[in-house]
Amino acid sequence: PQAFDVLTVDARSYATVTAFQNPGGFTPAAISRDGRWLALNREITSANSDVYLVDLQARGAPKLITQHQ
Repeated sequence: PQAFDVLTVDARSYATVTAFQNPGGFTPAAISRDGRWLALNREITSANSDVYLVDLQARGAPKLITQHQ
């Protein structure tokens, strides 16, 4: 209840499939036009956040792409 999952919806049947099950802490930000890549935001503070990328075809874990130093 505290996290948004990402679902795909078939335009003809309205059947839904969970494309990404959010373990918490991520906010869905954008999806590629082909539906393969999902960008996620993880807020650390009000002035600092990280961006993660998920390959929805591979069903892998989110990968941090904005590592701070």
